[in-house]
Amino acid sequence: MSNSTPNAVTRDIPRLPIAKAMAIVASIPRWLILRELSMGEPLPINEIARRLRSTPTGISKHCSVLLDSGIVYRGYGGLYAIDPRFLVPGERSIDLGFVLIRLDQMG
Repeated sequence: MSNSTPNAVTRDIPRLPIAKAMAIVASIPRWLILRELSMGEPLPINEIARRLRSTPTGISKHCSVLLDSGIVYRGYGGLYAIDPRFLVPGERSIDLGFVLIRLDQMG
């Protein structure tokens, strides 16, 4: 008997090591950065810092952790974005393989 539903979409979801996943979910600033990036627009550090009313230095430190985890990448022009393999289609959620982060549910 299969565990999948008939309408389930098969995706190749990367699985992060538990320590890296916990480093992401244990930090509210990282959730806030991911929430901004989940809107789909790649952003520079200065813009993320402006939107979160933080310092570029502080945001840069959090983005380093996100880069190290592989969930975020730095593209052309130093713009940060979420690796699309972690995004749930049609939602503002990130699937880490065993942890689902629902960024649209943050208050």
